[in-house]
Amino acid sequence: ANQNIDGHWNHWNHRILPHWEAKTRDAFPHDIQYNPPLDIGSCFYPSRGAYSSVDPNILDYHMRELMDYVLVVSWWGRADLPSSKDGEGFVTDKLVPAIIKHAEKYGTRITFLLEPYEGRSARSTREDLEYILTSYGNSSALYRHGDKNLPVFYIYDSYLTSPTEWATILDPQSIH
Repeated sequence: ANQNIDGHWNHWNHRILPHWEAKTRDAFPHDIQYNPPLDIGSCFYPSRGAYSSVDPNILDYHMRELMDYVLVVSWWGRADLPSSKDGEGFVTDKLVPAIIKHAEKYGTRITFLLEPYEGRSARSTREDLEYILTSYGNSSALYRHGDKNLPVFYIYDSYLTSPTEWATILDPQSIH
């Protein structure tokens, strides 16, 4: 988010997170916040400036650039759930329809990276996948792979859920 489009800064102004090891953490600054538009939370400064991801011109620009690639969309859950905000308070699901619209326009394909929102479980992940497929599965932009043309998803920090719990939704013998 940026001041011109959204009326506030978000993501570009995140705080510097402390390193998890005390020795490294003590050697570098942390818990200070970036100050956009020139001081941003990024190793590289974008050629189009500290843009807003909801800006239709930016979406067109990015989808045109990515037309031969697959865009992985960070997704924090369904917009109707209270836990569906990213670490900066943004509900990523609200942006998906615009991303899909612009991706379809340029033939860009997208897939989803399901982030580890609070309360995520194997069962909620299955519900999330069902929601994504119901909501966006008919889009030509949804990336599919292989002979069966199956959609591809990434589950971030999947190790936080036990293999036994994953088996309840992934093992055909365990699904009830």
